Amino acid sequence: MDKERVEGIATMVAENWRGLGQGTLRLLREGFPGVAFVAVSASDVTDTPFRSLPEVDFHYIDTSDHCVRIVYDAASAGGILLAMKETT
Repeated sequence: MDKERVEGIATMVAENWRGLGQGTLRLLREGFPGVAFVAVSASDVTDTPFRSLPEVDFHYIDTSDHCVRIVYDAASAGGILLAMKETT
């Protein structure tokens, strides 16, 4: 996954997550065809994110197999896992 695409994804999440929450996934899927997006609770993820926003952590995922797995190399990523943080 190239840096420009990742920046576009991060910008879309930053601009929309507070108002739309998980509804942002629809925008991401429409705006970035071919990229897989998965949203889970941040409490379910122990890996270090490659990027963080106040509401969401970003993790690269390998989507080449039936089950996705977190990876640390952008070049091998087929998608992004959005780990949703608890907000008060």
